[in-house]
Amino acid sequence: MGRRLRESDAAGSMLDDAVAIDIPAPWLLRKFGQKSIRAYFRLPVYATLLRISKMYTRLGIDLTRLQKGELHEVMHIIAKHGKRVSRIVAAGLLRGGITNFLFCRLLAWYLRNHMTSLGMAQLAKIMLLLLSLIHISEPTRPEPIS
Repeated sequence: MGRRLRESDAAGSMLDDAVAIDIPAPWLLRKFGQKSIRAYFRLPVYATLLRISKMYTRLGIDLTRLQKGELHEVMHIIAKHGKRVSRIVAAGLLRGGITNFLFCRLLAWYLRNHMTSLGMAQLAKIMLLLLSLIHISEPTRPEPIS
């Protein structure tokens, strides 16, 4: 079931459909009974993709080393780069250039203070999955005619 869901999410995001996620609701909405807010990840526009790529390369993290790393090493990376990872996730959620400029830091702060570490890791994983789809969905370059 999990693999089928990931494949449908990947196919949907290639068609610019949204991948729905749940974020904990702010205090005021929780008072009225709403526990979470549904947010949507879409394939980012090119300017946002450049901004996310720039933030990601500044991290200097090797994902293969992180996946097979020990707990101490993983915790060190989370402590060192947690703020930047939350900004990457916030930039992916906001998608637009002006909204990114205005609200990226605010949304990143909200995500850091209201989400669990597991939820933030899942959001980062979804973000990396969507960004890896760009290589799949790019058209191939035509061969030059000699």
